[in-house]
This record gives sequence, structure tokens and C-alpha cells, in this order.
Amino acid sequence: MKKMKRTRIILCALAAGFLGAGCDDDAQEAAFGILEARLNFDAPASRGYVLVSDPSCTATAADGWCTVSRSGDSIIVNVTDNISIESRHTSLTLASGGVSRQIPVSQSGGYFRLESDSVQHTGDSTATLNLAVPAAFDYEAIPSAAWVTCTRDGQTLRLAVERNLSGAPRKADISLSCPTMGKDFHVSLLQYSVDDLMGSWEASYTTNSGQEQTAQVTLTHNAADGTVSLSGLDRNYEDITLKADADGQRFSFATGTFIGFLERGGTTYRIYQHGTTGTHEVRPGETRTLHYGSLFSISEGGKETLTFQADSTFTDGTAMEGIAVMADMNGQMRSVSEYYGLQLTR
Repeated sequence: MKKMKRTRIILCALAAGFLGAGCDDDAQEAAFGILEARLNFDAPASRGYVLVSDPSCTATAADGWCTVSRSGDSIIVNVTDNISIESRHTSLTLASGGVSRQIPVSQSGGYFRLESDSVQHTGDSTATLNLAVPAAFDYEAIPSAAWVTCTRDGQTLRLAVERNLSGAPRKADISLSCPTMGKDFHVSLLQYSVDDLMGSWEASYTTNSGQEQTAQVTLTHNAADGTVSLSGLDRNYEDITLKADADGQRFSFATGTFIGFLERGGTTYRIYQHGTTGTHEVRPGETRTLHYGSLFSISEGGKETLTFQADSTFTDGTAMEGIAVMADMNGQMRSVSEYYGLQLTR
């Protein structure tokens, strides 16, 4: 009987202890009642707050980039710019009546990126180009020419381009600068049409035997079918005129294309364009059409350049590195001339 009474006394004491602890927790919770908080920040310097129920509550921050002050029933939290790409985290310590409590603070990392190509091409008509430029901070976009206007729209930079009436290609450089991040980008904008590329050029290329050749050539836009002709390339075969398909601001020589006739020794041959590999292997039997396309640029000194590169590869994955002219000789295709590393300048 005495043993049962003693057990009952111990259980009551334990229960009283638990109840007492519960009351202490409730008192501590009341002392740090957080009514509202805004402590998740973007990368730019900004202000947040903690609204507390205890007017005597104080707050301190664990790191220098986060500072606090008191304003009425609010604890004001200020963070500086985070120019690191990494997010950062700290904590606030709230204290009152000898009791403290920690709450987390987070800030996203900073960024400034150019996710679009650094060289943009557009035709002679008015146009608006949209460039992806994600940025956490303000940045400046300054064009070098009055015919381009830059407008920032969220994470997009819009380039409004006026109509080109000059009859020639033109270039503008856009400088993007974010002082906060200490980063700069540059975009070149080239405005032209295929017609602006027509006329005289100086061509350079390497033959199948490795000899470097130059020639004065002429580009002609054939309005009837939209193709482009390149004549005067090969001094040994002046009758050869390469044919290209025009597409927007560029044109390309397609493989397997009939390009005309070649007179030699009283015999007329049908001639075709075909692709070649980097090891000078001509492939007239390729099962699909490949293209050797133009890439236009303007140097700082205003020099215009058209370089040609493969737009695709042969069936086995080998890159096309040149264009070959082949003659049909009684059903047998024979190489007449080959051009590697073709480039036009003026």
C-alpha cells in the first residue's frame, strides 16, 4: 500500500514538472511572437522586416552584410548588394528577458549574363531583335549608331532597328555594362540584305594541291530564281560560275547542283558542284544535299569579309570543308577544280 502511494506521488511530481515546462515554453514563445516577417531577399540591396509582439525585443545580425534597427513594433532588416553568384545566409538573434531565439535570413546571388549570340544579323527592313540578358541589377545598353535604340524589358533587351536605305551593309556595336557586378558585354549588330553583298570582291582559297590562290570575283543576284552567282573564281576555268541559294542575310553553295557547261578540246561537259572533306576527298555520290554557307562580318576598320563554312556534314558525320566542280564525262564524274577555305574581302 505504501509502495503504491509512493509511486502515485512520483507520477504527480513528474506531471507537475511537465506542466511547468510547458508554461515556460509558452511564456518564451509569447516573448518572441513573430507576427510577420520578410527575410528572403533578391540580390540587390533591399529592406525587410520582422514584426514582433514584444516591444522590448532586441535583434542582432550574425554577418556584416545584414544590419538591423528598431522602428516601433518592427525590426528593420537591411542587406547589401550580393554580387556573388552564390546565395548567402545568416541569422538574426532576437533577445528579451534573458531569453534568445534565432531566425534565418537568405539572399539570392547576383548575376549578369548575355545568353544570346554576340553577333546579330538582320535585314534592311525595320526590325526588333530580342536578346536574352538576365540581370539582377540595372545595366546600361549603349549603341554606337543612332539607327539602333535599346530598351530593357525584364530579362530581355530589345533592339529596335531602323530601315537601311544606304544600299550597303552597316554595323553597330552595343555595349552592355553592369557597374554593380563589374561586368561588360559587347554585341555586334550587322544589318544588310543579300543584294547589299553583290558586286566585286577579292577571293582567296586553297586548291586541292595546297596552293593558295587569289582572284577578283563578282557576285550577282539572279532576281528570276533568287540564286546568287559567283564568277571569275578560277583563272584556269573562267567559264565556271558557282551557284548559291540565297536565304535571308546569307547564301550557300549546295552540293549536287548542276551549274552549267564547260568547253574543253571541242567537247562540252555538264558540270556540277559537290562537297569535299578536309582530306580533299570529293564525294559526288553523297545521298543528301549539303551546303557551304557564307558568314558575313565587318572589321573595326570597316573591311567586309565573307567566309564560307559547312552548314552540315556528310552521311558518315565528316564535315564538308570545301566545294568541288566536277564534270560529267560519259557518266563518270571527274574533278575539274576544288576550293578550300574560300573567303571574299573588300
